[in-house]
Order: sequence, then C-alpha cells, then structure tokens
Amino acid sequence: MVKKTPRTWLAWKLHRLALKKSPLWRRLRLPGGRLFWVRHRAEGCHYYVFRVRGRLELLKVLRAQFYEPHRPVGADEARRGAELLNSLAERGLAPAATWLDCGAYLVEDAGLPLLPGGLAGPEPLRRFFAELRAWTLETGLVLLDYNEDNWCRDPITGAIKLVDVEPAFTCPLAGMAGNEIVRRRLDPALLAAGEPARLLEAFLEAELDLLWRHLRQG
Repeated sequence: MVKKTPRTWLAWKLHRLALKKSPLWRRLRLPGGRLFWVRHRAEGCHYYVFRVRGRLELLKVLRAQFYEPHRPVGADEARRGAELLNSLAERGLAPAATWLDCGAYLVEDAGLPLLPGGLAGPEPLRRFFAELRAWTLETGLVLLDYNEDNWCRDPITGAIKLVDVEPAFTCPLAGMAGNEIVRRRLDPALLAAGEPARLLEAFLEAELDLLWRHLRQG
C-alpha cells in the first residue's frame, strides 16, 4: 500500500487530522513484508506512533518511512533510536524497543501522557532524574530533549518514562560546555569552569525544574 506525501500545507493538515480522528484500523506493510493493522496514537517531529491491532506494543514509524513503505527509509536513524531506548530501559527510564530493519520499531506501551496535575509532588521526577544522572555518568551520553510531551506514566505501577528519545538530541558528557542547548540553561560562570559532572547536575536540575513547573500547573 503506497502512501503519497501530502504536497501542500492544507493537504498536510487535513491528512494529519484524518490520521488522528479516524477510528478505523489501517493496513501498513513495511519493507520485508511485515504487515500491521494500525491506528493513530501520537506523533512527534519525525515519527508517527500507532497502536497495533493484536499486540501490546506500539509501532513508531519515521514519517518518511510511513510514506514510502515499499523501501527502507531512515533505517540507521531508527536503529540508533531503538538502541538508545533499550539502554535507558535497562534502568527503567524508557520503554524497550525492537527495531524492524527499516525506519520503524516496536516499542512497549509506557502508559498515558504525563499531563499537568498528574503528579502530587516532584519526588517521582527527582527519582527519575537521579537515575538518569547515574545512566549519563555510566554511558557518557547526555540527553538534551525533555519536552513536556515526551513523558508517559503507567496508570497501574506509576512508573514515569521518557518515551521520545532521539540520538540527534544528545551530546557527549565531555562536550556539554560547548552545546547550545546546555548553554541556554546554565550560568556562564559555571560553563566556564567546565567540570562535566557539575554541569550535568546543574543541567538536569534546570530541566527538572522546568518540567515540574509545567506539571504543577494542573
């Protein structure tokens, strides 16, 4: 089933609306012959996320792959994204993923979006960021994107997970002082000192504070 990329702004808006609002399952065959029946769940800047009929996992597909299902698109990007999720999943920080040899992967359903008013206090976030700090020191890789739409919480266990993680929005721990996103968050004097562990602590504190300010608005 070949899908055509919407060619105009209006066509794009109508297409996205149809994807979101349609209650019907749609057929999606990926390169290699894998066939899924899917329904829209969410979307990010580069991916669509679908419910999959008959499975507990969600299907995360690069938009480019969705519109060209007859050939692999963005396979390396999707593979690295799945690997990053799995590394975080070992510490319970993200859902585990299974790469599908193309620009898509299956990912565990981490629950419902974490919305304003969804937490009684910041302690669950503090525990998450403490574990994330340990993961960062262990791997030497800093996550940079903590957008408020990137979080889910399991309604049964209460586990908070970061569900939208992309390798493009990371940087080496040793190179934090030169990263533009980090520099927007931290004091110039602290950046000048350049101590990676201290920069990491301050950066995560700043991101936690921004996220909690958003969530407590509810």
